[in-house]
Amino acid sequence: MSLKEYERCDICRLNHQTGRQHIYKKTHRDNIEKALGKFSAKIKLALAHVANPIVATNSPKSSTKFWCYFCRVEILQHKVENNVIIHHHGLLSHVSSDGHLVELMEFWKINRLEKSRKIYFAVTKDIFRRFVENSKKSLDNHFLKELGDIQKKAEAIRDVEKSRQNLLQQESDKTSNVQSTSKHSVGQSSCSSARDDQLNIFTGAVPPWLISDDEEETVVSPVVGPTENDYLQYLEQERKRKLPANRVGADFDHDAPTGDDWLPSFGRVWNFGRRLDSSKQFKGQTKPKKKLKKTR
Repeated sequence: MSLKEYERCDICRLNHQTGRQHIYKKTHRDNIEKALGKFSAKIKLALAHVANPIVATNSPKSSTKFWCYFCRVEILQHKVENNVIIHHHGLLSHVSSDGHLVELMEFWKINRLEKSRKIYFAVTKDIFRRFVENSKKSLDNHFLKELGDIQKKAEAIRDVEKSRQNLLQQESDKTSNVQSTSKHSVGQSSCSSARDDQLNIFTGAVPPWLISDDEEETVVSPVVGPTENDYLQYLEQERKRKLPANRVGADFDHDAPTGDDWLPSFGRVWNFGRRLDSSKQFKGQTKPKKKLKKTR
């Protein structure tokens, strides 16, 4: 049998030898209805946005494609212009072309479909022209909206910068006040130290070696910062904080007195089984093993 007798059906995606009888088979008719249903849904969705086309910033949807069952080609569904997507532009442009209309009529003729349904799978050039005009208006509105968003962001940035400058100015004023106060304190302390220097043995003051211990003022310098023990306790707490909170023996009191018969309260190390089993196992482990006598 020759290979020329085989025919290709793109709708069913198979080769057949039944000739014209294939288009009347139930499988072929069901596949056609599914294909027409998918295609008509895309056209209805596109026609619903002719008066108000959807325009959005460029996204992964820009590479979305659709398969035309009549022309047997794959076409981009949307159009990208100035980094902006015009939704359904590619679809409406294709179904309004003359080439699509020719292939549509041929498809209808081959598959013996109802002529009244043909109008739902093509779009007139007038509809596509109105779509293009409305798309230009939508593009202008989109660019104006983006410009307004940019201006709002710029205004917000200026407000943040202004508040930052005000905060820096306040901090600078505080620093100046602190410096002036410290200079005044240093002047007062220098004056007092000068007065103290005048009280010495040459001015009739009591010599320091004759002052009793009771009269001397003991000044204890305060401890600044945590002690070494506090730091070690902090390190231990940080180490335990990283451990699981529900770990076995986390709540165990290590300071509690224990004896030789002590057993953990959580049923051996895995917290599994009865306490009685734990007791038996513990005693079995601690019981001294009997030495076997060697048999001669």
